[in-house]
Amino acid sequence: MNSFRLFDSHAHVNFAAFEKDWRAVLDDCQRQGVAVTLVGSQLLTSRRAIELAELYSEGVYAAVGLHPVHVSDQPQPFRVEDYAAMISASPKVVAIGETGIDHFRLPLGRETQDLELQREAFTSQLRLARDHGKALIVHTREHPTKPPAAYAEVLGILRREQPAGLPRGVIHCFLGTVEEAEAFTALGFFVGITGIITFEKKSEQLRRVAAAVPLERLVVETDSPYLAPQSYRGKRNQPQYVAHVVEEIARCKGVSASVVAECTCENARRLFGI
Repeated sequence: MNSFRLFDSHAHVNFAAFEKDWRAVLDDCQRQGVAVTLVGSQLLTSRRAIELAELYSEGVYAAVGLHPVHVSDQPQPFRVEDYAAMISASPKVVAIGETGIDHFRLPLGRETQDLELQREAFTSQLRLARDHGKALIVHTREHPTKPPAAYAEVLGILRREQPAGLPRGVIHCFLGTVEEAEAFTALGFFVGITGIITFEKKSEQLRRVAAAVPLERLVVETDSPYLAPQSYRGKRNQPQYVAHVVEEIARCKGVSASVVAECTCENARRLFGI
């Protein structure tokens, strides 16, 4: 890992958007010194993340999990044993997720039932991460029109599980308040910052978070192929663009990009136990 100068802690090169050129993208990451964790959202993409990670001796890792928006559309209910088997089969699996609570895309007419399934799947994956010593990647998204509640719900679940011990974890693509970020870091979690921080609009609150949260509690992400930074808006995002996130955090904190790159690399290593 000494040759890697950046660490994209959350990317989806294992998704269909990279079907034709995933090898070129990951090979270029190796050349540019960009380590990356490939994150699954259901069984197929989790297995694909492992498949790609195992092709590289270092610098490419896998996370396996069931995304909250997929809890209702799977051919069978969430089964811990499916994901536990992947952990046991590959040392490349460094995290469980992404999992969590999503209020944004609830199925019409089944909101209550879907949220209950989300809570059950999230709690099961949290315990799986804890029991296997893996990191937990937490997805949280608020409803576009209703009062914020998803971050509060995630915090409530984490606090209920805290007496039994919490795994290492990150709040992926954080878009909450400084106070919410501080509540998560108080539980030992990292805060994941994406290219949204570079957007000309809607990034003010995230910039405040980046400035307020200690650098030792931040990791950087692309969430590629989504959320391309401002200079690539409208195009497919990819792990190499995590450099733009590092640069913007550096501006928020008034430090050099090299300081942010080095610290967030080390943070990702600690998060994933690498």
